[in-house]
Amino acid sequence: LLPTDRATLDRLYEHVFAVPPRVPAVARTEFAAEAAARVPFMTTLLERIGADRDALREHLPALTVRTLLIWGAQDRVLH
Repeated sequence: LLPTDRATLDRLYEHVFAVPPRVPAVARTEFAAEAAARVPFMTTLLERIGADRDALREHLPALTVRTLLIWGAQDRVLH
């Protein structure tokens, strides 16, 4: 999920979207460069989320807010 160049960004789009958005090549190249610059931050963030993902589990039964979760047949992230 951490694109470092245009090819990995294209693969990410194919994985995340059932129908990838039409993005001009020059914009995809720029998006990939920006994403690559954020890889160190995103790596740290994802590591921390992974380490703490069960931290709130014990509190879930106390939640009283009504929630509707919808997951489409073609949704791919976190599948």
